[in-house]
Amino acid sequence: MSAQPAVSLTRPQVVMETPNFYIRRLSPDDASERIGSWFAQSEVAEGLNAEQRPLSRDEVRNWLASFDQQANRVNGIFDKRNDLLVAIANSQFNWDIRRVLMNIVVGEEAYRHCGVILEACVPVRDLYFEDMKLSLVTGTALSTNRTIIAFLEGTGFTRRETVKNHRLLRRTGAYADLHLYSQTAQEWRDWKAASQETIAAIRDCAARLPPA
Repeated sequence: MSAQPAVSLTRPQVVMETPNFYIRRLSPDDASERIGSWFAQSEVAEGLNAEQRPLSRDEVRNWLASFDQQANRVNGIFDKRNDLLVAIANSQFNWDIRRVLMNIVVGEEAYRHCGVILEACVPVRDLYFEDMKLSLVTGTALSTNRTIIAFLEGTGFTRRETVKNHRLLRRTGAYADLHLYSQTAQEWRDWKAASQETIAAIRDCAARLPPA
């Protein structure tokens, strides 16, 4: 059993904290035009499997309201220094077979390639496997998304299958394959045991963050 993640008593609906971020449930009240502008970015649209265009505040509100926060959850990753929402994480649970499909996108461009997702990955997967007792965590990545592929493969996921020509890319007019990844609880424990130096290096990304 892993140690319980640190939970803030001053911020509502906090799921866990890392050195530089806190993760909490999102609700329709969190809707903003700033979040809506993320959807105009190709990285966000592809990551959320959404149309690439800015969304109005009402559209963001309706999108957030579509998550039941039970089987289909949406959380936000916030910078502790300024309470800025920098990333959105969607988790789709199948409780019958103890599996989850996770999807995370960093919407604030200044926070990309700063280690936001890496910093969260260890406590989140410990939560899934050790506390929630899930049997399998799954993820997907388009063949063009080198950042997510590197993240998944660099943190112990195994590519199980590739769906050829899965999506037509608006930017290039070419088709991209979809890679299907997964990780079992034992694979996660084995990766952690063999990767202590890597975990120490990614645990705290403060030096790479943009100014608050």
